[in-house]
Amino acid sequence: MCSADVGLITYHWVKGFEKPHPDFNTWHRCRNFDKLLKWNYDYGLDRRANPVMRFEDTVDLVEAP
Repeated sequence: MCSADVGLITYHWVKGFEKPHPDFNTWHRCRNFDKLLKWNYDYGLDRRANPVMRFEDTVDLVEAP
């Protein structure tokens, strides 16, 4: 539970991949896990209900971050 991370993980389109690639280069810090769970229930996004969309002007990275 100490590794709970509230940092934003961004995703990048990478040439040769059909789905965006996550960039896990984030700082980690211990958090109150119960507060984190409550925040997630209150504000979390259900990716099954909100699929990832690729816009026409998206620029692909040459390689994964």
